[in-house]
Amino acid sequence: MDDDLNSADAQIEISVDPSGVATVAVAGDVDIANADALKAAVQSATTGQPQRLIFDVGELRFIDSAGLAVLLYATECGAPVELLNPSPAVRRLVELTGLSGLLKIE
Repeated sequence: MDDDLNSADAQIEISVDPSGVATVAVAGDVDIANADALKAAVQSATTGQPQRLIFDVGELRFIDSAGLAVLLYATECGAPVELLNPSPAVRRLVELTGLSGLLKIE
């Protein structure tokens, strides 16, 4: 089995600043194998009902439809959702899927 497939995982960190902005930093790859971990991070970040939810995706290399579904789920949690520092590939995927109206790109 290819070891590179096993090493493709995501690193997720959550922070909330005093002004009520929650940030979920995501690095690596988000796919069906770890999308639940990202969803759990969104649930954790939105429990305090933040004023904004920012996904720092500057270190995100890959996201599949399961990961995009989690980003859509985040838009239903009440706070405006922003993508910070998306790679050209992530930006293009968001635009091609028509999600740029829901996911503000910074």
